[in-house]
Amino acid sequence: MNSLLKHQYGAIWYELSKSLMDFRGALKTTTLPDEEYPYHKLLQEIYFLPKIILSDYLRESLCKQNAPNVGSVTGIFFEELIASLVSSKISSDIIVYRNYSDSDVLKKSPLQISDPDIYIRKGNKHFIIETKFVAHTSTIVAVESQLESMPVNENDRSTRVFSNQLIQYYLIGGWSSIDFAKLSDSYPYDWLCLLDGSETNIETINSLRFTKFDSILKELSRFLS
Repeated sequence: MNSLLKHQYGAIWYELSKSLMDFRGALKTTTLPDEEYPYHKLLQEIYFLPKIILSDYLRESLCKQNAPNVGSVTGIFFEELIASLVSSKISSDIIVYRNYSDSDVLKKSPLQISDPDIYIRKGNKHFIIETKFVAHTSTIVAVESQLESMPVNENDRSTRVFSNQLIQYYLIGGWSSIDFAKLSDSYPYDWLCLLDGSETNIETINSLRFTKFDSILKELSRFLS
């Protein structure tokens, strides 16, 4: 009986893993409509699904709460979704590191990052994507202060220069519980991508103040060229 239950439980995760790989493969062969920000819009439409589905599961099987907390699983699958989209747009010989960096440059930079969520390196160039399923004010303000201390290439504000190394940094936030009044009106937020939020701040989120995921993909293509 133990072996049967072990097999059944393992099969659940094997099928999940296989399905995620199939989805990643589909992303490589699918061309989205030629419209403004198609990948950003796709993220907005699907990033919340794991939370919705797993909340329904907990509500039905284990929990009496109306809105059960599914915990860190949302962050894990949010990161996986973004990593899948990034991987689908680059050649198979380029390594996309997950929660790992092989360079001390990032640790010594004002960002002080040791293991980025998503990390791509080419020569002396470093491409970093951090993800937050829920983006809080404190997180954004902290990153802003770190980035402000990094010299910026005069020809391209999104390419930050440190010790003769090029560091591209982006933070992608899902649901944004941000007090926008605490963010500088003059500071460039070309490193920050936001997907969703309350009715009171969705107009700000969708404004040109922040970058779109499609722009990040274009920067990645330029970075690898």
